[in-house]
Amino acid sequence: MTSVAPDLPHPSLRHIEGVIFDMDGVIVDSEPRHQQAFMDIFHEIGYADNHGIQFEDYLGKSDRAVWDDFISIHQPSHSIEDLTSRKQNRLIDLIRKEKPIFETLPALVEKLAQKFTLSVASGSLHPVIDVVLELENLRTFFPNVVSSQDVPKGKPAP
Repeated sequence: MTSVAPDLPHPSLRHIEGVIFDMDGVIVDSEPRHQQAFMDIFHEIGYADNHGIQFEDYLGKSDRAVWDDFISIHQPSHSIEDLTSRKQNRLIDLIRKEKPIFETLPALVEKLAQKFTLSVASGSLHPVIDVVLELENLRTFFPNVVSSQDVPKGKPAP
């Protein structure tokens, strides 16, 4: 079997002290689960076939952007807080059930953690990050976690 990571640190990496991971699409294959969670909520509130959202337009954007556009189109009776909470809970359920961690990631993280401080910086909210890091016991390798909840401006702001 091919090694996940070469012996570390390579001479060109000796000045690096830490590695920052994004979560969605790097640690966890979450995009299909985000889309499924949205679709499940659209179905629950009666918009399964006419939600008007093109998910590819929202890649890398927050759930809030999706809900803002959905609300401006449809003016549903549900608040943005309710919709956001429902979608987050559904996403958490899907992640716990499907465990979509990328296959080689745990071994890579374990290897990197031997030499570097590892951190997560994610546009996701803490409850979602926490569930992902529970999978494969990843939380033990990431002493630092920053969510979009922790900063004044999330993506795309630096």
